[in-house]
Amino acid sequence: MIPAPYVTALKVALANYAYSDRVQIWRNVNQSDGIGGISQHWIQVAEIRATIANTGDSEGIVGGMIEQAGTWTLTCSPEVEVKADDRIYTSGNPQNLAPYYEVIGSDWGHSNEVSQTIALRSRSNG
Repeated sequence: MIPAPYVTALKVALANYAYSDRVQIWRNVNQSDGIGGISQHWIQVAEIRATIANTGDSEGIVGGMIEQAGTWTLTCSPEVEVKADDRIYTSGNPQNLAPYYEVIGSDWGHSNEVSQTIALRSRSNG
């Protein structure tokens, strides 16, 4: 087992030197609309340093049209809470219809002590 001070130093070093992207994590939350109903809003829950990498591209014919797909991976600190259905923005936000990554799988709470890996799907608004 790695001693705690070394794990902490490794986490800091990864965050400072290996995670080259600054990303924002947005989450869909329900809020009262004040008249007895509920509305859904996207709120920014964190801005972190991480690395986003393409892990594979594919294309196929779906309904007579070529459909392209890509899978991406976000690597970040294990303390960052990232949940399925969160959105990852590298620039922009949901209000300006910026492209984003949808979180399709996360190992938050089950990762190793140094980093966590999150599966993403590239999306665009509008």
